[in-house]
Amino acid sequence: MTQAPIPVIATPPSGHRPLRRFRHHLELKLVALILALAFGYNCLAVLFYQRQMNQDMLTKAHLIAAAIDANVVADFQGTAADMESPTFHRLLNQLIAIKNIYDDIRYIYIMGKNPDGSVFFYLDNTPIDDADFDPPGLVYDEATPAFRAAVETDDELLEAPPKTSGDTGSPPWC
Repeated sequence: MTQAPIPVIATPPSGHRPLRRFRHHLELKLVALILALAFGYNCLAVLFYQRQMNQDMLTKAHLIAAAIDANVVADFQGTAADMESPTFHRLLNQLIAIKNIYDDIRYIYIMGKNPDGSVFFYLDNTPIDDADFDPPGLVYDEATPAFRAAVETDDELLEAPPKTSGDTGSPPWC
């Protein structure tokens, strides 16, 4: 009796597995795609959040501006003599009270522009006896050209505060 031949199944050498290599590359591509989508989503979320914060800040600025009588400010001279006026102190106390309502706002300024184009403070929300108090008429040297233009045209402007020496700014990736 002759024995039936034993079937031999040919297998590729252990170092050559095309299906596994394909699956490994596919997994890497899927991980890269998921990471890219997550990064893109986070960037869009940050942009949306910044836009919403800017809109909220403009809304607050409009509410504060509506609470201030422009005729009172028009009577100020932008000099230290303004501090003698009871109207100045009433408006200063009003700005301090408004600032206390909005804890996310650091300063509220009422600004003016000199004939030479320099921007100055009429008053801010800082008490007179505070070290950060800006007296009427103090020139705001850090005013950007956009800020000067906004004061000149009575236009609204939302810009980041000037960077300090320890400020690194916002992340560059979004």
